[in-house]
Amino acid sequence: FARLVPRVSGRDRERVEAHLDAIREVERRLAFAGQCGTPDYVFGQPDAEHWYQTMADLLVTAFRCDATRVATICFRHAGGGGSYFPWVPGLRAPEQAVDENDRRQIYGEYEHHELSHNDDRHREKLHGILSWFGTQTSYLFRQLKATPEGEGTLFDSVIYLQGSDIGEGNHTTYNIPFLMAGSAFGEFATGRYLEYPDGVSHNRLLIAIMN
Repeated sequence: FARLVPRVSGRDRERVEAHLDAIREVERRLAFAGQCGTPDYVFGQPDAEHWYQTMADLLVTAFRCDATRVATICFRHAGGGGSYFPWVPGLRAPEQAVDENDRRQIYGEYEHHELSHNDDRHREKLHGILSWFGTQTSYLFRQLKATPEGEGTLFDSVIYLQGSDIGEGNHTTYNIPFLMAGSAFGEFATGRYLEYPDGVSHNRLLIAIMN
């Protein structure tokens, strides 16, 4: 092939190079085939952190084995109610509500959705919850970076998008923050903070990723 390429036309050269790329892709897949398997888990008392990290490990395994090219982790539904984080400092609610007034007090002071409706008052608690989510994201990134992929790692090859369906707890649909990581082997520039004016649809971001 090395001797042939200089002697052929531009169009034929593209065909030869595409053929070589296809061979290299098969070689890459064969190299990873021996690494695929089910991760070892010890399932004890379920907790949020263990659940998330188990899902992250399964996601990385599926990518590593090329079982899928797209995956989603949804931690909880978008509605309110029942989202407590007692392991976050300052968010351990009393063990039991004595009456309805107690129940409402516990809900208003410790439940994530309810806290988000008064973010000025509960900013420290909300930051604690978001920091915990950030720790879980960091865990997933470490697993991706520890997995070889081509000449880099799985982290280099993915496009990771993390966000929410609202901007603030009072259900705003503008200024929604998104975290992107990975670059699809250089398709996206990283290390940037981009701020857009009101009225710019985040669908533009989704279309850019799709393209």
